Amino acid sequence: MPPRDPAASLRLIDLSALYTESFGTPVGMGFNHLPVGVHRLAGTDFDLRGLIELQHADLRPLSVAVGDRVSYIPVQQRCARLHFLHGVNAAAPARTEVARWIVHYADGAQRVWPVRYGEHLRQWLLPNSESRDATHATLAWQGQGEPASANAAMCLYQATWENPQPDVEITHLEFQIGDAPPQPFVLAITAE
Repeated sequence: MPPRDPAASLRLIDLSALYTESFGTPVGMGFNHLPVGVHRLAGTDFDLRGLIELQHADLRPLSVAVGDRVSYIPVQQRCARLHFLHGVNAAAPARTEVARWIVHYADGAQRVWPVRYGEHLRQWLLPNSESRDATHATLAWQGQGEPASANAAMCLYQATWENPQPDVEITHLEFQIGDAPPQPFVLAITAE
């Protein structure tokens, strides 16, 4: 993995120890065309160096994915919102919960944020004939190159979770796979 920029803000959540793949890894995802390091996408700075991919148990031997959850992603700060740069490997019916984030606070409270297909993201390799719109997210990056073709583009979405308790420190996040077959992945998280 490329090293984290020592000047990167603490607001850019450090996922270094959790990455399952770097952009240059030949896993067929084509993210080697993404810029590496701290870059602004859709108006938000993100630390782009790799990704965390979740996978259902019956598919796990096929990939280096971490499994169906990551139980501890340290945040250790207060914030008004969290920005997620993410995607999913395949299409799903509209509003299908493909992942969920569990936010843990210093006071012991928890909040669950379901990530739904068509609202917070779409599949990362989208045929040109399909809409790129997501009702509660922004298309943050679109690229061409392998495995994309003239008939498809690689797409990443930025979805924002509004924190209902901005004055309480968020200690950590959990990232869990949904019940549907698609495999979700996250590239970066930024606190604001």
